Amino acid sequence: MFKKGDQALLLKNPLDIQLGEFIPTGVKVITDVKDVRHIKGTSGQWVKIAEHDDWIDSTYFTQI
Repeated sequence: MFKKGDQALLLKNPLDIQLGEFIPTGVKVITDVKDVRHIKGTSGQWVKIAEHDDWIDSTYFTQI
C-alpha cells in the first residue's frame, strides 16, 4: 500500500495514448491516496501524482 509522499516507479502509461494522453514512466511522488477496496475490479488503492491530478489505479506503480 502506498502512502502520501512515497516514491513509486510508474511502470506504464495509464492514460489513453489514442487520445494523445501520456504520462512518462519513471519515478513519481505520490501526492494523494484513496482506499477503494469496496470497488470490485480495482487494486484496492488509487493514487495521484504531481504530473496528473486524477486518480490512477496503483497497479500501474511499483514501490521503490
